[in-house]
Amino acid sequence: MFNLENMNEYEQYSYLIKMCDPYISYEVINGELKKVFKDETPDIIYEAQEKIKSLISSPGFELPR
Repeated sequence: MFNLENMNEYEQYSYLIKMCDPYISYEVINGELKKVFKDETPDIIYEAQEKIKSLISSPGFELPR
């Protein structure tokens, strides 16, 4: 799927975020700003989003300040 083996967690996160960014838009739904995927988003982007969620929920993950 993704070649992330030689990257630390932050590098993986950055790579995946950059990969997903062009396919994400923001819409107001029920008075709240929500992140939504654009139409025709490739399946690999949904997989990348799941990987991002697993990275940020892993113990010890921190974004640099």
